[in-house]
Amino acid sequence: MTTSDARHGNSRLAAVVLLHAGAGLARTEVERRHDDRDALRNERRLAEADVHRQELADREQSRRRRAGPLRESDKAVLTLAIALAITVLAPYLIGHFLMRKTGLMAPDPAVYDGAVRSLGDYFPADYFAGVAVLAALTAIFLLVRPWHHRVPSVVTGWVLVFALFAFLLPKAAESWQHGERVSAGKLASTAFPFGSRYYQCDSYRYSIDWKEGGRETWQIYLTQESGFAGRGCNRVAVYAGWHQVGEFTTTDGDTFVPNSWDNTDISRGGFNLTTIRISVRTARNGTLGFSLEDARNNRFALRY
Repeated sequence: MTTSDARHGNSRLAAVVLLHAGAGLARTEVERRHDDRDALRNERRLAEADVHRQELADREQSRRRRAGPLRESDKAVLTLAIALAITVLAPYLIGHFLMRKTGLMAPDPAVYDGAVRSLGDYFPADYFAGVAVLAALTAIFLLVRPWHHRVPSVVTGWVLVFALFAFLLPKAAESWQHGERVSAGKLASTAFPFGSRYYQCDSYRYSIDWKEGGRETWQIYLTQESGFAGRGCNRVAVYAGWHQVGEFTTTDGDTFVPNSWDNTDISRGGFNLTTIRISVRTARNGTLGFSLEDARNNRFALRY
Protein backbone atom coordinates (compact mmCIF):
# COMPACT_ATOMS: atom_id res chain seq x y z
CA MET A 1 0.00 0.00 0.00
CA THR A 2 1.39 3.35 -0.97
CA THR A 3 1.44 6.40 1.19
CA SER A 4 -1.20 8.03 -1.01
CA ASP A 5 -3.58 5.12 -0.55
CA ALA A 6 -3.11 5.24 3.22
CA ARG A 7 -3.94 8.93 3.36
CA HIS A 8 -7.02 8.36 1.22
CA GLY A 9 -8.25 5.57 3.46
CA ASN A 10 -7.72 7.66 6.57
CA SER A 11 -9.68 10.48 5.00
CA ARG A 12 -12.67 8.20 4.34
CA LEU A 13 -12.51 6.82 7.86
CA ALA A 14 -12.49 10.31 9.29
CA ALA A 15 -15.42 11.24 7.12
CA VAL A 16 -17.38 8.21 8.33
CA VAL A 17 -16.54 9.01 11.95
CA LEU A 18 -17.60 12.62 11.48
CA LEU A 19 -20.83 11.56 9.75
CA HIS A 20 -21.66 9.14 12.54
CA ALA A 21 -20.93 11.77 15.16
CA GLY A 22 -23.08 14.32 13.33
CA ALA A 23 -25.96 11.85 13.13
CA GLY A 24 -25.69 11.24 16.89
CA LEU A 25 -25.73 14.95 17.59
CA ALA A 26 -28.76 15.36 15.32
CA ARG A 27 -30.61 12.58 17.10
CA THR A 28 -29.74 14.12 20.44
CA GLU A 29 -31.05 17.51 19.28
CA VAL A 30 -34.29 15.98 18.01
CA GLU A 31 -34.78 14.13 21.27
CA ARG A 32 -34.07 17.31 23.22
CA ARG A 33 -36.62 19.23 21.19
CA HIS A 34 -39.19 16.44 21.74
CA ASP A 35 -38.50 16.54 25.44
CA ASP A 36 -38.91 20.33 25.45
CA ARG A 37 -42.22 20.06 23.62
CA ASP A 38 -43.42 17.34 26.05
CA ALA A 39 -42.39 19.45 29.01
CA LEU A 40 -44.17 22.48 27.59
CA ARG A 41 -47.26 20.37 26.89
CA ASN A 42 -47.22 19.03 30.47
CA GLU A 43 -46.82 22.54 31.81
CA ARG A 44 -49.83 23.64 29.79
CA ARG A 45 -51.86 20.66 31.01
CA LEU A 46 -50.94 21.44 34.60
CA ALA A 47 -51.80 25.08 34.09
CA GLU A 48 -55.15 24.17 32.52
CA ALA A 49 -55.84 21.73 35.34
CA ASP A 50 -55.04 24.43 37.87
CA VAL A 51 -57.38 26.82 36.06
CA HIS A 52 -60.13 24.17 35.94
CA ARG A 53 -59.71 23.39 39.62
CA GLN A 54 -59.88 27.08 40.40
CA GLU A 55 -63.02 27.44 38.30
CA LEU A 56 -64.60 24.51 40.12
CA ALA A 57 -63.59 25.99 43.45
CA ASP A 58 -64.97 29.39 42.45
CA ARG A 59 -68.18 27.77 41.20
CA GLU A 60 -68.55 25.78 44.41
CA GLN A 61 -67.92 28.90 46.45
CA SER A 62 -70.53 30.75 44.42
CA ARG A 63 -73.03 27.92 45.02
CA ARG A 64 -72.32 28.07 48.72
CA ARG A 65 -72.89 31.82 48.76
CA ARG A 66 -76.18 31.46 46.85
CA ALA A 67 -77.31 28.52 49.00
CA GLY A 68 -77.08 30.56 52.20
CA PRO A 69 -80.02 32.89 51.41
CA LEU A 70 -81.93 29.97 49.88
CA ARG A 71 -81.63 27.99 53.12
CA GLU A 72 -82.82 31.01 55.07
CA SER A 73 -85.85 31.41 52.81
CA ASP A 74 -86.51 27.65 53.13
CA LYS A 75 -86.69 28.04 56.91
CA ALA A 76 -88.96 31.05 56.60
CA VAL A 77 -91.40 29.28 54.26
CA LEU A 78 -91.44 26.11 56.38
CA THR A 79 -92.08 28.16 59.51
CA LEU A 80 -94.90 30.04 57.79
CA ALA A 81 -96.51 26.83 56.50
CA ILE A 82 -96.37 25.22 59.94
CA ALA A 83 -97.77 28.35 61.59
CA LEU A 84 -100.65 28.50 59.10
CA ALA A 85 -101.44 24.82 59.65
CA ILE A 86 -101.44 25.31 63.42
CA THR A 87 -103.73 28.34 63.27
CA VAL A 88 -106.34 26.06 61.62
CA LEU A 89 -108.27 28.95 60.10
CA ALA A 90 -106.09 29.41 57.01
CA PRO A 91 -106.18 25.77 55.83
CA TYR A 92 -109.88 25.57 56.67
CA LEU A 93 -110.66 28.59 54.48
CA ILE A 94 -108.49 27.22 51.66
CA GLY A 95 -110.26 23.87 51.82
CA HIS A 96 -113.74 25.37 52.14
CA PHE A 97 -113.56 27.97 49.39
CA LEU A 98 -110.99 26.45 47.02
CA MET A 99 -110.81 22.68 47.35
CA ARG A 100 -114.58 22.18 47.44
CA LYS A 101 -114.55 23.20 43.79
CA THR A 102 -112.24 20.32 42.87
CA GLY A 103 -112.89 16.65 42.14
CA LEU A 104 -111.43 15.75 45.53
CA MET A 105 -114.66 16.98 47.12
CA ALA A 106 -117.20 15.95 44.51
CA PRO A 107 -120.77 16.33 45.86
CA ASP A 108 -122.75 13.16 46.53
CA PRO A 109 -126.02 13.15 44.53
CA ALA A 110 -127.77 11.92 47.70
CA VAL A 111 -127.12 15.35 49.25
CA TYR A 112 -129.68 17.20 47.14
CA ASP A 113 -129.73 20.35 49.30
CA GLY A 114 -126.32 21.79 50.13
CA ALA A 115 -127.72 23.85 53.03
CA VAL A 116 -127.76 20.68 55.14
CA ARG A 117 -123.95 20.58 55.17
CA SER A 118 -122.76 21.84 58.55
CA LEU A 119 -119.35 23.20 59.51
CA GLY A 120 -118.71 20.48 62.08
CA ASP A 121 -119.41 17.57 59.74
CA TYR A 122 -117.06 18.92 57.06
CA PHE A 123 -114.41 20.67 59.11
CA PRO A 124 -111.91 17.72 58.96
CA ALA A 125 -112.31 17.51 55.18
CA ASP A 126 -111.84 21.26 54.69
CA TYR A 127 -108.87 21.35 57.08
CA PHE A 128 -106.96 18.40 55.59
CA ALA A 129 -107.62 19.66 52.05
CA GLY A 130 -106.25 23.07 53.01
CA VAL A 131 -103.18 21.54 54.65
CA ALA A 132 -102.67 19.51 51.47
CA VAL A 133 -102.53 22.76 49.47
CA LEU A 134 -100.01 24.24 51.93
CA ALA A 135 -97.90 21.09 51.74
CA ALA A 136 -97.96 21.09 47.94
CA LEU A 137 -96.96 24.74 47.68
CA THR A 138 -94.18 24.31 50.25
CA ALA A 139 -92.85 21.19 48.50
CA ILE A 140 -92.77 22.99 45.15
CA PHE A 141 -90.93 25.93 46.72
CA LEU A 142 -88.31 23.60 48.23
CA LEU A 143 -87.78 21.35 45.22
CA VAL A 144 -87.79 23.61 42.17
CA ARG A 145 -84.77 25.61 43.28
CA PRO A 146 -81.10 24.45 43.11
CA TRP A 147 -80.46 21.45 45.36
CA HIS A 148 -76.75 22.18 46.07
CA HIS A 149 -76.00 22.62 49.80
CA ARG A 150 -79.75 22.35 50.63
CA VAL A 151 -79.99 18.65 51.44
CA PRO A 152 -82.24 19.07 54.53
CA SER A 153 -84.63 21.29 52.57
CA VAL A 154 -84.74 18.89 49.62
CA VAL A 155 -85.38 15.91 51.91
CA THR A 156 -88.16 17.90 53.63
CA GLY A 157 -89.69 18.67 50.24
CA TRP A 158 -89.85 15.00 49.27
CA VAL A 159 -91.26 14.11 52.69
CA LEU A 160 -94.03 16.64 52.07
CA VAL A 161 -94.73 15.12 48.65
CA PHE A 162 -95.02 11.67 50.24
CA ALA A 163 -97.29 12.98 53.02
CA LEU A 164 -99.42 14.77 50.44
CA PHE A 165 -100.25 11.66 48.41
CA ALA A 166 -100.05 9.04 51.16
CA PHE A 167 -102.03 10.83 53.88
CA LEU A 168 -103.37 14.35 53.34
CA LEU A 169 -105.30 13.91 50.08
CA PRO A 170 -106.73 10.47 51.02
CA LYS A 171 -107.69 11.78 54.48
CA ALA A 172 -109.42 14.82 53.00
CA ALA A 173 -111.37 12.67 50.52
CA GLU A 174 -112.33 10.17 53.23
CA SER A 175 -113.49 12.95 55.57
CA TRP A 176 -115.54 14.54 52.79
CA GLN A 177 -117.27 11.25 51.98
CA HIS A 178 -118.05 10.77 55.68
CA GLY A 179 -119.57 14.25 55.82
CA GLU A 180 -121.69 13.50 52.75
CA ARG A 181 -123.04 10.32 54.37
CA VAL A 182 -123.93 12.28 57.52
CA SER A 183 -125.62 14.99 55.47
CA ALA A 184 -127.59 12.45 53.44
CA GLY A 185 -128.86 11.02 56.71
CA LYS A 186 -129.79 14.46 58.01
CA LEU A 187 -131.90 15.11 54.94
CA ALA A 188 -134.21 12.38 56.19
CA SER A 189 -133.84 12.66 59.96
CA THR A 190 -133.97 16.44 60.47
CA ALA A 191 -136.59 19.05 59.69
CA PHE A 192 -136.45 21.21 56.60
CA PRO A 193 -135.76 24.90 57.49
CA PHE A 194 -139.06 25.95 55.98
CA GLY A 195 -139.48 29.16 57.99
CA SER A 196 -136.15 30.56 56.84
CA ARG A 197 -137.20 30.28 53.18
CA TYR A 198 -140.97 30.63 53.07
CA TYR A 199 -143.81 32.28 54.96
CA GLN A 200 -145.53 30.00 57.46
CA CYS A 201 -148.38 30.25 59.94
CA ASP A 202 -147.78 27.04 61.85
CA SER A 203 -146.13 23.64 61.59
CA TYR A 204 -146.44 20.11 62.92
CA ARG A 205 -143.76 17.42 63.17
CA TYR A 206 -143.87 13.67 63.45
CA SER A 207 -140.69 11.63 63.85
CA ILE A 208 -140.55 7.93 63.01
CA ASP A 209 -137.81 5.60 64.26
CA TRP A 210 -137.93 2.63 61.94
CA LYS A 211 -137.23 -0.84 63.27
CA GLU A 212 -134.85 -1.40 60.38
CA GLY A 213 -132.80 1.57 61.59
CA GLY A 214 -132.82 5.25 60.85
CA ARG A 215 -135.14 8.10 61.68
CA GLU A 216 -137.50 10.00 59.41
CA THR A 217 -138.89 13.39 60.39
CA TRP A 218 -142.17 14.37 58.74
CA GLN A 219 -143.36 17.98 58.85
CA ILE A 220 -146.57 19.67 57.84
CA TYR A 221 -146.41 23.43 57.27
CA LEU A 222 -149.25 25.93 56.94
CA THR A 223 -148.20 28.47 54.32
CA GLN A 224 -149.53 30.64 51.49
CA GLU A 225 -149.57 30.00 47.81
CA SER A 226 -147.79 32.60 45.72
CA GLY A 227 -150.06 35.59 45.04
CA PHE A 228 -152.65 34.71 47.74
CA ALA A 229 -154.57 37.93 48.47
CA GLY A 230 -156.15 36.92 51.77
CA ARG A 231 -154.78 36.83 55.28
CA GLY A 232 -153.61 33.61 56.88
CA CYS A 233 -152.42 30.46 55.18
CA ASN A 234 -154.33 28.57 52.50
CA ARG A 235 -151.79 25.84 51.71
CA VAL A 236 -150.52 22.72 53.47
CA ALA A 237 -147.02 21.56 52.50
CA VAL A 238 -145.82 18.14 53.65
CA TYR A 239 -142.13 17.25 53.92
CA ALA A 240 -140.33 14.01 54.63
CA GLY A 241 -137.04 15.28 55.97
CA TRP A 242 -135.95 17.99 53.54
CA HIS A 243 -137.93 16.62 50.61
CA GLN A 244 -141.39 17.96 49.85
CA VAL A 245 -143.67 15.03 49.17
CA GLY A 246 -147.06 16.70 48.76
CA GLU A 247 -149.18 19.83 49.14
CA PHE A 248 -152.81 20.91 49.24
CA THR A 249 -154.19 24.39 48.49
CA THR A 250 -157.72 25.59 49.14
CA THR A 251 -159.48 27.06 46.12
CA ASP A 252 -162.25 29.12 47.73
CA GLY A 253 -160.26 31.49 49.94
CA ASP A 254 -160.61 29.30 53.04
CA THR A 255 -157.57 29.29 55.34
CA PHE A 256 -156.21 26.83 57.86
CA VAL A 257 -156.36 27.45 61.59
CA PRO A 258 -152.99 27.40 63.39
CA ASN A 259 -152.64 25.05 66.38
CA SER A 260 -155.62 22.92 65.31
CA TRP A 261 -153.64 19.77 64.58
CA ASP A 262 -154.84 16.31 65.46
CA ASN A 263 -152.76 13.16 65.15
CA THR A 264 -154.15 9.61 65.21
CA ASP A 265 -152.07 6.45 65.14
CA ILE A 266 -154.32 3.47 64.36
CA SER A 267 -151.44 1.04 64.00
CA ARG A 268 -151.56 -0.30 67.58
CA GLY A 269 -147.77 -0.50 67.83
CA GLY A 270 -146.99 -1.57 64.28
CA PHE A 271 -147.27 1.78 62.62
CA ASN A 272 -146.48 2.64 59.05
CA LEU A 273 -147.14 5.61 56.83
CA THR A 274 -150.68 4.48 56.13
CA THR A 275 -151.76 4.18 59.76
CA ILE A 276 -150.51 7.60 60.88
CA ARG A 277 -153.24 10.14 60.17
CA ILE A 278 -153.04 13.93 60.52
CA SER A 279 -155.88 16.48 60.42
CA VAL A 280 -156.07 20.28 60.60
CA ARG A 281 -159.15 22.53 60.72
CA THR A 282 -160.01 25.46 58.47
CA ALA A 283 -161.51 28.84 59.31
CA ARG A 284 -164.85 27.74 57.75
CA ASN A 285 -165.15 24.67 59.96
CA GLY A 286 -163.66 22.31 57.43
CA THR A 287 -161.21 19.51 58.23
CA LEU A 288 -158.34 18.42 56.03
CA GLY A 289 -157.41 14.83 56.83
CA PHE A 290 -154.73 12.59 55.37
CA SER A 291 -152.29 9.84 56.24
CA LEU A 292 -148.58 10.26 55.66
CA GLU A 293 -148.90 7.81 52.78
CA ASP A 294 -151.76 9.92 51.36
CA ALA A 295 -149.60 13.05 51.60
CA ARG A 296 -146.73 11.35 49.79
CA ASN A 297 -149.13 10.61 46.93
CA ASN A 298 -150.92 14.00 47.05
CA ARG A 299 -154.19 12.45 48.20
CA PHE A 300 -155.92 14.94 50.50
CA ALA A 301 -159.57 15.14 51.55
CA LEU A 302 -161.11 18.43 52.74
CA ARG A 303 -164.52 17.94 54.38
CA TYR A 304 -166.98 20.47 55.80
